[in-house]
Amino acid sequence: MSRKLMTSAALALAVTASACAVSRQQAAELGAQHAAQLDQELPIIRNASADGYVEQLGQRIVQHTPYAGQDFEFKLYRSDEVNAFALPGGFIYVSSGLVNAADNESELAGVLAHEIAHVTLGHSAEQMSRAQNANLGAGLLCVFTSVCQSGAGRAAVNVGGTAYLAKFSRSAEREADLTAIQYVVESGIHPNGLVTMFEELARMAKSSPGRLESWFSSHPQAEDRAQYVSARIAQYPANTLRNLATNTTSYSQFQRLVASAR
Repeated sequence: MSRKLMTSAALALAVTASACAVSRQQAAELGAQHAAQLDQELPIIRNASADGYVEQLGQRIVQHTPYAGQDFEFKLYRSDEVNAFALPGGFIYVSSGLVNAADNESELAGVLAHEIAHVTLGHSAEQMSRAQNANLGAGLLCVFTSVCQSGAGRAAVNVGGTAYLAKFSRSAEREADLTAIQYVVESGIHPNGLVTMFEELARMAKSSPGRLESWFSSHPQAEDRAQYVSARIAQYPANTLRNLATNTTSYSQFQRLVASAR
């Protein structure tokens, strides 16, 4: 699919329509424009081995979605905050803090599948439309990361309260969680990684709340999500789940690469 950017006027027309009216190509072009901006503003990790690992895992999941064959891109960025987000068109960003917090591949895969689901379900295009229509001068860093949640950050960009734009509705988050279960199961990965990741986030919310500012400004409470995800997983036959993978021998090496990469 071409990632040639639309003109500013055409993009404006695309995002002022409702999310369901935004075509895949329009979403991809809109996402590409904003990904180019974010790649200049975020401390993107550029390590071929680490990039290759997350790209391979992400593409493995994409192949079991309605968007199989679309050119998704998976990017790591350096931040202690635990965060991941998706731009329309399939641009997925994952913080080094989240990689560090994910104890095994199934936990990281669950997060990737959740963000992929936001794209395939049209949530990311709707989110970007809200941000565009709000005519914010703060830029995408305010929408998707915690940079504007502190007083100093708000002063630096002359804006406050934009984190709400990164918020999906509770129903959209639930839909993405439950769709993610399907995606990882079909990818041969155990879905319980979603449950244990949410449980870990709930523990971190008590012990290190500062690392989760961005996550909890844009996601429902982790305890609630762990419960309904567990209930859905319990509906799968035991023989379907039995042979699904939880981890790989290369995951810990990937974590070390991300931790040391600059």
